[in-house]
Amino acid sequence: MACLWSKIFARYYVKARIDFTNTFGEVTQTIHNYVERKEHFGLEGLINSYHVSPNTSLQEQRKENLVKRPLGNLSRKLEEIRRKERAEARKNPEIKPAQRSLPFTVEGRDGAKSISSEEQPFVEQHDWIESRYAGVFIYIVHLFSQSKLLSLLSGHFGNGYKIFMVFILMAARNIRSLEQLKNVCSREAGIILGLGRIPSKPVVWDWFYRAAHLNVAQKILNDFFCYQIRGGLVGCFFLFTDGHLLPYTGKEQVHCGYSTQRSIPLPGQTNMVTSDATGRIIDFDIKEGTGNLRDHISVFSDKWKDDNIPKSAIHVFDREGYGSDFFFSLKSKGICFVTWDKYVNHGLLAEIEDKHFTEELEFNGKQYRYFERSKEFTVLTDAGKETFLLRHFILWNIGAKRRTAGLADTGNHDITGMIV
Repeated sequence: MACLWSKIFARYYVKARIDFTNTFGEVTQTIHNYVERKEHFGLEGLINSYHVSPNTSLQEQRKENLVKRPLGNLSRKLEEIRRKERAEARKNPEIKPAQRSLPFTVEGRDGAKSISSEEQPFVEQHDWIESRYAGVFIYIVHLFSQSKLLSLLSGHFGNGYKIFMVFILMAARNIRSLEQLKNVCSREAGIILGLGRIPSKPVVWDWFYRAAHLNVAQKILNDFFCYQIRGGLVGCFFLFTDGHLLPYTGKEQVHCGYSTQRSIPLPGQTNMVTSDATGRIIDFDIKEGTGNLRDHISVFSDKWKDDNIPKSAIHVFDREGYGSDFFFSLKSKGICFVTWDKYVNHGLLAEIEDKHFTEELEFNGKQYRYFERSKEFTVLTDAGKETFLLRHFILWNIGAKRRTAGLADTGNHDITGMIV
């Protein structure tokens, strides 16, 4: 009985696969016909197959513009065009169809490279092929369409862009090293990446070193960050800056960073990252050792001051950036900022009468009350001692019964509610 059921299931499964394949083939052919109709007859060539109900404005419009529409059976005309193209190809077999060159250039840069027509991605024509790496294509579509990554890579690396296609595969599939590519099906992954086939490890390493020896890593990062800022892909009103440890476990001696999660120094580097309010990275810089948050914010402000980051952008950072000299430098440049007050006397805050907390807010389901006053700072300059004031926020967590304080300088912008 089990053998009989297995035969029945196999028969219907094969029939379903055949029906699906035929249906998919018909849909693919229909789309191909629409594309060629658009190419040869324009947009008007697509409306002949439409059937509208009587007494509609669309029908009236088509009657008025009847002379502008192509006449006759467009499918037959398209078939005749294809027949002539095939006859021409048989007559001159040495002439191969030319691959269209895509305009890959880096805007505003002399001597930008480009991808040759032979090395462009996805030039191989093939039938339906199954691939276990099909999910990687979702990343490729976004990076190519939204981030214009291919245009950026080709301008800096030319045909050397292919190593970055391998990096996309590694990031999407959590492949930690080029050595692990030996476990990847080279043909299936190569088709998804538009490379045809991923070559052997020595060739991939050769791609890697050829790209590294160009020494354009910082340039391409700056171009990508600039594209995000100018294209509005990241928010530029609140700028959150913090350092993240990149631990090192090798045998070479490196500077020590500091792990805040483990509260101990560890060998490695510190990645100083600036993100927008939703966590999208605007810029980052990898520093040796513990890094310097103050320097990163200053360099960031000078680096992007001529781009689309508004001068009223508010830098948000933790207590690591606390210091009267740093606050004075930011205030002198007109840079707005928000941070925690580092040296807080919680005993004095607890003695503040409750009636002073006149404002209320709710955040993450927790109730807070706060009020604002000023705090004075003194800094030594070439001209002597200078005194300046910062906004001082006293924040009271009602549920936890804890109080703390924050500092801010917002210039002439009234953004109290947004800060708190």
